[in-house]
Amino acid sequence: MKLNTVKIKRIIKNILLYTLVVFILGEFVTRVLDKYFVDGKVGSLYSYVVTSGDSWNFQPNITVVQPERYGDRSYSLNNYGYRGRDIVLENNKRRILFLGDSITFGLGVKDSFVYPVLVENALNENDKVNGNFELINLALPSYSPYDELATLEKIGLGLRPELIILQLYMNDFQEMKKQNNNTPSITPPLIRLSLSQRFFILKELIFSKSAFLRRVRQICQMVTHRMFHDFRRTHFINTLNDAEPKERMELFTSHPQDQEIDGFDDVEEMYRLAKEIHINFLVVLTPNEVQLFKEDYDLINERVRTFCEQRNIPFYDPTDSMRSSNAKNNIFCDGLHLSEFGHKFFADWILPIIKNHLSADKQQWTIH
Repeated sequence: MKLNTVKIKRIIKNILLYTLVVFILGEFVTRVLDKYFVDGKVGSLYSYVVTSGDSWNFQPNITVVQPERYGDRSYSLNNYGYRGRDIVLENNKRRILFLGDSITFGLGVKDSFVYPVLVENALNENDKVNGNFELINLALPSYSPYDELATLEKIGLGLRPELIILQLYMNDFQEMKKQNNNTPSITPPLIRLSLSQRFFILKELIFSKSAFLRRVRQICQMVTHRMFHDFRRTHFINTLNDAEPKERMELFTSHPQDQEIDGFDDVEEMYRLAKEIHINFLVVLTPNEVQLFKEDYDLINERVRTFCEQRNIPFYDPTDSMRSSNAKNNIFCDGLHLSEFGHKFFADWILPIIKNHLSADKQQWTIH
């Protein structure tokens, strides 16, 4: 049977034409809906990154609505380009400063559910006489201890906080890549991107510019997340992705000296700066979701704990409290980010710790 090439060409032409019409119509309708029914700039947070020297933050004074697998999430950015209300220096607030990454930033939850906001509300409600607390969140997604140190030096110390809380996650610690001061600098070779890498970059550019494709991808992510991750977390705990804690275990095992790992030195420097001007400082290490169901990766937490104890840095780990919760399946919305329930759980857990440090003599910190 002979193929009718003319007919095939006509079918392909019609498919392409209908696809183009659907895309154009979908793009128009989506942009109109986003404009009139969504309060904020719809798109990726990373489209609004502002760099300044060695540090970066988001564009100040905007609200970004990011379509995510959890639904649309609105992120209100203040006059400093961080999440939360505007920071005003000329007031009599008792300030507590949070440094951290996407977990403390509150990726995936609404502004009012982020744990620093919940802690602030609880402090002011429980202590109306000595209250007037202001909790400032200087955490951003993808921040590392290097970024947090730069932020502390550039902004944090000038805010004159009573307490600094540094939230860490296992990926804050990487293999040492800094050069020795005696080693001459070498110009890095030109990196050639593979075809797949170029395709990925092109795809991300297209999705970031197209309102319609953003929504299509969001729907696909929402469906697959509910079908696979949520189902696995409820019924097949052992199948959860544990690649990240395995990688971090290998790093810590193969590099027994803290000096061989990036991140530890920046944490120590932050503590030194705070202690130098008598600001209370503590470290909290948040776990991966897999760690709530397996004890195989506790070496990660112990390594960070030991580092802090050796330097007299107050260290706290919520892992055991999360493990003992009857609702631990609901603490995370994905592998590492806290759900709304998780932020409430974390706020309740850290609140007595904060109260203890606020009432303690700044010169007599203890390890927990």
